[in-house]
Amino acid sequence: MKTRHLYPTLSLSLNLFFAGAVHAGESALSITTDPLDAEIYLNGELKVNTTPVVFNLPAGKYRLDIKVAGKQPHTSEILLAEDSLISKKIVLQEATPLPKYRLNFSSKQDPFETTSEFQERTRQLRENLKDLVTRFNFAVEQQDPLYQAGVASLNQEQYDLHSEVFPLRVNWQAWAKEFDLPEENFVVIIPREEAKALWYEGSQPSVYFYLQANAIAQVQKIVLRRLGKEWPLQRFGRLVNGVKCLEVAGYLYATGATVRIGTCHHYSHQQWRWGDHGKLINRGGKCLMVNTTDESPLNVNLQLGDCEDQPNQQWQFDNQGRLVNGKGLCLEVNAQERKPADGTPVRVFSCHNGSLQRWEFYEW
Repeated sequence: MKTRHLYPTLSLSLNLFFAGAVHAGESALSITTDPLDAEIYLNGELKVNTTPVVFNLPAGKYRLDIKVAGKQPHTSEILLAEDSLISKKIVLQEATPLPKYRLNFSSKQDPFETTSEFQERTRQLRENLKDLVTRFNFAVEQQDPLYQAGVASLNQEQYDLHSEVFPLRVNWQAWAKEFDLPEENFVVIIPREEAKALWYEGSQPSVYFYLQANAIAQVQKIVLRRLGKEWPLQRFGRLVNGVKCLEVAGYLYATGATVRIGTCHHYSHQQWRWGDHGKLINRGGKCLMVNTTDESPLNVNLQLGDCEDQPNQQWQFDNQGRLVNGKGLCLEVNAQERKPADGTPVRVFSCHNGSLQRWEFYEW
């Protein structure tokens, strides 16, 4: 990815100049903010701390986050088509002062609330949920101690050098338990040197979470905070087809290892987690991939590979419970019978309504 800074006095019409320098298959994203000194994040990674700026990027979907001290943060999704130019001018609003007490999203009456106070709070939740969630997330961004949801207990002995997986459990604050969050089987992905620093800094770093406004406030992302950084917490799970689970045949860390189905168990060969850009990553840090770069990889069996941002490693559930890859093909158990045996390989195939393409993801 290429980044170019523009001087504030230049018109954004100069973007056309930069767009002319974009390589085939790339796109340009131009961002200007008010104020100009702003931290710009793409897919969670800090890129620059001042604007205007132009990014030359591959076509695809990007999460844009903009942060300025004392302003409400901005978050949006950007969809870049090939050979396109998108210009964004974003004015950040003054942050709303945080209330003296933590925002309460519980549907239950607090013992310290009067009935009239509870009724007013629930009315506010119904009518202003999106604004309240924005204020909650801003407090989390500011690391307000009132919004610390818990502490993590790191398991140093189970740190995996190959996959950089650091297991942990979370001890939630009483108010955070209202969101019915699990305590066990979390992991955080941290390179070895940072993991060592995290451990020696103290084995119980702070845990926060961000909310999203649906019909009610729901947890969107859980993060661990320490050393001036933020790491997302993840959980492994199983991918289940009928009564069989997706598993690795052989060594967890081997590029090219076959992927198949087997009787479900709790061992690492059947543990998967979601990565960025739709990757499915196993316990060894390898990605589920189609073993080809052909435009139409029909009827090709799956294997493990080094993780890359390629369509043959991108997966998402559709509304029928099928796992569809970046080429529009579905993950399928490669069998004729409806109850395939252990060891049956999986492949990609044209999507249909058969049971061999129905999958569910169950977290531990």
